[in-house]
Amino acid sequence: MRRSESSYDTVDVLFCWFFWGTVIAVLLGLLPVLDRPDPPTTEQIVKVLPWLIPVVLFVIIPGFYAITWGVPLLNPGTVGVLFMTEISVGAISAALLTNEPFGVREILGVILITVAGLTEVVVPMFGTLFSSHRSRVDRNS
Repeated sequence: MRRSESSYDTVDVLFCWFFWGTVIAVLLGLLPVLDRPDPPTTEQIVKVLPWLIPVVLFVIIPGFYAITWGVPLLNPGTVGVLFMTEISVGAISAALLTNEPFGVREILGVILITVAGLTEVVVPMFGTLFSSHRSRVDRNS
């Protein structure tokens, strides 16, 4: 369930991701795209900062810190299941919070994501259950 300690410092990884994410976002924002909306004015950006800064400081950075700290310590299959669950919960909560329709397509997507995540855990269990059956067949041949 757990792996050995990672050789990377979590805080270094956190700041590295935010730095390169910012650089890439700025570069993508500067790309010439047809029919691109006008960039926000300084006044619009300043209006958004009072709620954006607390969200980044108290939600995004601690969440990303927890991810970069915990992922190297866990088994890749467990991490896969956790991230698949995060996607499913995000899809459901986004639909509920924005009053968007959550129809058959979305339900099927959540089911497929959940099944894909569970295969990381369930398939190895079936492999150990049925491996003795294969070895008996091989001995009789």
